[in-house]
Amino acid sequence: MRHGAGDGDNRKIDPAVDRMLYVVGGEATLTVNGRDQIVTNGWYAMIPRGTRHSWTRRGRNPVVILSTVGGRPCPDR
Repeated sequence: MRHGAGDGDNRKIDPAVDRMLYVVGGEATLTVNGRDQIVTNGWYAMIPRGTRHSWTRRGRNPVVILSTVGGRPCPDR
């Protein structure tokens, strides 16, 4: 996902999955349970399921974040 205009995933909670975030480029403020952390390219975060989180782009350039989820059960086939 690419964010260039401000907030992304504002105050999101994923009750059933863990979320892994990798910052590909740009700079953002990642907020997890009310605590801020500045993140830049090469930064990785694992957000446990049920954890409130959001990020806000910093500066003029877009922030590019690779986001994957884990923990969701596989469907029966």
